[in-house]
Amino acid sequence: MKKTADTVGVPLIPEARQILGHYEEEEGEDWVFPISECIDPGDEEALHRRKCQRNSAANRHLKELSGQAGVEKRVTFHLSRNAVTWKLYQNVGYIYKVSKSLSHSNVEQIENYIDGFIDERRMNGKSTHHSATIF
Repeated sequence: MKKTADTVGVPLIPEARQILGHYEEEEGEDWVFPISECIDPGDEEALHRRKCQRNSAANRHLKELSGQAGVEKRVTFHLSRNAVTWKLYQNVGYIYKVSKSLSHSNVEQIENYIDGFIDERRMNGKSTHHSATIF
């Protein structure tokens, strides 16, 4: 699966800017974060392998942290993407804007992300305003 080549501007909160400041690009650097250091930006296979390795490491850390927090459900990096998509959808309310902001070429993936969350208010018959339960 390939992402679109569209450029999307995303407003950043001060804390995110501070984190990015830690990874200030050196002259001639191709990457913002060191996750893909020493990999040619054109080597898609190597980039995919590195991404899989880093996702696995992140998932191990998330499993440990969620266990320490007493969360019994499986928490993964992919779930965080879905949660961010859900929150963005709650705030924006327009699936096409959410799709565009995440650089998706169609809304089907966004629909898959948000379908995984429970709309408690609708289930209780109170409102059609979305309210999700993640854990």
